[in-house]
Amino acid sequence: MSEKNLKITAHLAGTLVGEAPHLDGLLEYARATRGVQGWQAKSAKVDRGNPAPPIGGIAIPITRRKIGGHLVACCSSPILVGVHGEQQDHTTKRLESKRAPLLHESQRKTINHGAGPTKAYYIPLRTRLVERVVYFCVAHHECNGRNSPRSVLRNLLKRIPFIGKRYGIGYGAVGKWEIEDADADLSWYAESEAGTVLMRPLPGGSHLPPALIGARPSYGACQPPYWHPERYMEIVEPC
Repeated sequence: MSEKNLKITAHLAGTLVGEAPHLDGLLEYARATRGVQGWQAKSAKVDRGNPAPPIGGIAIPITRRKIGGHLVACCSSPILVGVHGEQQDHTTKRLESKRAPLLHESQRKTINHGAGPTKAYYIPLRTRLVERVVYFCVAHHECNGRNSPRSVLRNLLKRIPFIGKRYGIGYGAVGKWEIEDADADLSWYAESEAGTVLMRPLPGGSHLPPALIGARPSYGACQPPYWHPERYMEIVEPC
């Protein structure tokens, strides 16, 4: 299988809300929403109450390798470049009820603002002005061998016009996706004078390189969907 080290850059045209997502999760989502391999997100919605999709069940042009008995994509965590400021915004919801006295007494109801579909909230959002989000990855040809990794990635990334949270109201707009060659494989580790630097979350254990720097133990996910409880395990993540 022909593999290529790539650097993928999202040039942002809007404010990033929350954390930037992982590249493999973005690509799986882009494929899933088009019904690839019979799994379609719109008809088989994934949430925390439903089982997670099979690991590696959605083909993406990113190489996956086994480490510690787990299949993990060869792509780095998102790297933020050109962070100019950080602020706090809020997302709110409250059912408008000030005109309730205009209703007839027989039509007035008690509304629960503490739970259910009418629950009110006022949630803080972390917002940052970010110029670019960079990923390093190892890409490969599709199984049919006709499409290059660049062309497949380019077509998938066209389906991702936003990243981060609250994209429905314009946050996290991507002005341009850029794909370049990388000098080395920087998907899991990067070599420096101080030692081996961790580049993405990986399963914890003795299989990791000795004297790993820039890493801390945690409990979370290293496979998409990263938010699903079934993916949680003992991991090490960049710090």
